[in-house]
Amino acid sequence: MNKNKRENIASFLASLSNIIKKNPTLGEKIALCNSCHMALRNMYKSISDRGEVTKEKIKNVVLNGSYTFGSDEKDDKCFVLLNYTSRTSKSKVLMTYNMNEILDLRERASLLIAKRPKSKISVNEKDGVISKKNILNEFTVQVDIAQEIIKVVSVLMQLGHFDYITFEYELMGTDKMKDYLKFLKSELKNWQTIIDRAREDCYYLTFFPARHILAFHDYFTSEKLDEENEECKTLVRFVNNKAKLPSRKD
Repeated sequence: MNKNKRENIASFLASLSNIIKKNPTLGEKIALCNSCHMALRNMYKSISDRGEVTKEKIKNVVLNGSYTFGSDEKDDKCFVLLNYTSRTSKSKVLMTYNMNEILDLRERASLLIAKRPKSKISVNEKDGVISKKNILNEFTVQVDIAQEIIKVVSVLMQLGHFDYITFEYELMGTDKMKDYLKFLKSELKNWQTIIDRAREDCYYLTFFPARHILAFHDYFTSEKLDEENEECKTLVRFVNNKAKLPSRKD
């Protein structure tokens, strides 16, 4: 190293020393700045990785996920659970999502679609390989169909359809979900026709929704005597406040 360079370095270090003496907290500020810089880098990496994790989850859902629909008798409506197997190099883990979690994943998928509208990542349901369809769009379609299935099944339950009072049904793949939704809509149309005809023949049935009629059915057909059935007593009085619930013994 020549003399001029040594003098320049010495001058620089001397100037730096003077600056530090005038600002005793400068070192702490630099350390804090570096710490914040690292935190921001880690945050950016985490956000970036989350997008990749979301894509992997959605890919697993479309490739091997299943939607299980069931009846929630307490709330008189249908529910759905999404199940798929998350595979790593070391293990396989069964993941289960409820409707709120499914909708959250759908929202993240929509954000990814908005960012990459020309994405070509997709799946062919027949052989499980990547094809030209968009896998993110495929997932959003599945979730939309699942919501429609929930609506139709919930109506069938509330209308008292015998097959949907207590039921569970599992579906895999967009095509099967579409077919099942089509079947459910046909079921609903036919059941509504049956109810309308029954009410034409029995006028007083118009005072009760189908699920209340089922309550009467359970009361009169149950093997267990329930003479103190308050629900049925209330329903009878709704039509005529002087009416009394017939005894099971009659």
